[in-house]
Amino acid sequence: MAVDPLCVLCASEAESHGHLFFSCPFASQLWSRILHKFKVCRRPGNWDHEISWATLHLKHKGFPSALYKLAMAGSVYYIWKARNEYIFGNKIPNLEGITIWEQLVRDVRDRVCTWRPESGW
Repeated sequence: MAVDPLCVLCASEAESHGHLFFSCPFASQLWSRILHKFKVCRRPGNWDHEISWATLHLKHKGFPSALYKLAMAGSVYYIWKARNEYIFGNKIPNLEGITIWEQLVRDVRDRVCTWRPESGW
């Protein structure tokens, strides 16, 4: 089976975990929105930088840390889903309108609304 090594979301670089989830312009735009929403004043970095930053800054069990972790997990999920929908369904991903960004925000909000104080953060 011949597989194109280029990232299907940007077609400008070879697909790797680091590129797909953080460096790809599509993913970078999503990460920029997440960082802006959390009032984190920096640009999205590469895979190693983002994982190191999260490990260093999200050690605490407070609400902001849990919320960021949810957003991080959700973004990885939606980027992977967009990639697969394009490959297997020829569906072009989009960050505008009712899309990945709105789905991610809705999912995080819904998850937060189901938390109970006794379950911890």
